[in-house]
Amino acid sequence: NVDRFAGIPEGVRLDVETDLDTMYEYWILFELIAYLQNEKNIICKIHSENNIEIRNGNKKIKLSYNEKIYGTPVRTYVQPDYAIHTIKQIPFAMDAKNYTSGSGSGDAMMAAESYLVELNHRGLKDVVLFFPVDMDHCNSNNPYDEKHVTIEGLNYFCNDCQKISNGIENEDVCFYCKSENIEHKPTWHVHSCIINPSDKKEKQVMMRDNFGKIYEKLLKPHLE
Repeated sequence: NVDRFAGIPEGVRLDVETDLDTMYEYWILFELIAYLQNEKNIICKIHSENNIEIRNGNKKIKLSYNEKIYGTPVRTYVQPDYAIHTIKQIPFAMDAKNYTSGSGSGDAMMAAESYLVELNHRGLKDVVLFFPVDMDHCNSNNPYDEKHVTIEGLNYFCNDCQKISNGIENEDVCFYCKSENIEHKPTWHVHSCIINPSDKKEKQVMMRDNFGKIYEKLLKPHLE
């Protein structure tokens, strides 16, 4: 719906020269914003691509698009398509995978796991993957899939100082801050869902249902 794009600030580009993958990313971004505004009465204000304010009453979080996130332990930075920022953490990130067939889900999962490792110290525990077509694990009959992922080598994660054990095993308290609020062999989650740009009613219903699951599972805890 073209009306949804009225008032987009100059910093957010959407033109015919944009490649299809990027257009899919933009489309999901604005459909998600439209869902939050129309279905959940959430205030969304676009300041720039890297600063989309999402507010519900006194609760506020930031949604960034295509932002380079520095301070990661392995690479210089990571750049998920979308990231949710609270005051201190990045609780989850999202990637749009504009695949034309059901192959390639392994690469998407590897990218999701890399975010979990690189942004673990920022509190990241969930990654959402969007696909326009049926995948092996996520399809029209099962349009939303959630997998538990345990990253080998991370023996515990401290919820207070946000540090991993760095190979230290069998600890009852955090080596760094002595907190007992630690998770042994922490488990993260990768959510996959079908978001298809279609005028067909069943595809639109599927999209709203999937956005609803993302809201209830991941966004709502930070907005209510």
